[in-house]
Amino acid sequence: MNEQFRARIADVVARILRRAVGSGTIRLADRGNAAPGSQSWTGCVELEGGALRISMSFSSQLATDVAAAMFALPTTGVVFADIEDALGELCSMVSGSLKCLVLPGCTMGLPEVVRGREDPQELEAQLLCELPFAVDGERLYLTIAGDRYAEVAA
Repeated sequence: MNEQFRARIADVVARILRRAVGSGTIRLADRGNAAPGSQSWTGCVELEGGALRISMSFSSQLATDVAAAMFALPTTGVVFADIEDALGELCSMVSGSLKCLVLPGCTMGLPEVVRGREDPQELEAQLLCELPFAVDGERLYLTIAGDRYAEVAA
C-alpha cells in the first residue's frame, strides 16, 4: 500500500478518535512498538460480506477511556458492556468512514467486539494495512485485511 493512501486512512481514523475521546494526543506510533496484548479489546467490522475486514485493537486502558468519554462516565464506573458498546460504535464509525476509501459502494456488516487481540471473525485474508496509533500514550492498532487486496492496494 502506498504511503499517501496510508496517510489518508490515518487522518480519517485520527479525526474520528479525536471526536470520540476528546482533545487527547493522537498520533501514528512507531511500527516496531508492541500491539495491545491479551488484556486488550478488539472490534471488527466486515465489508462486502467478508471481502474486507477492518479491525481495531485497543489497550485495556484506552478501551476504558473511550467508553468513559463516549458515555460521560468516570473511568471507575465503566463496565464491560460499556466498553463493548463504545468500541462497537467507534469501529462502525471508522469502518463507515473508511469504506469509501478502501472499497467504494460496498456493504458493511455489524461490529463485533471481543476481549483480547484475536479477530472476532475467522477470515483467511491478506493483510492490507496495519497502522499503530498512540492515543494519550495508550496503544491502538488498526488493521485492514481481505481477499480483495489487489482492488484496494492501488
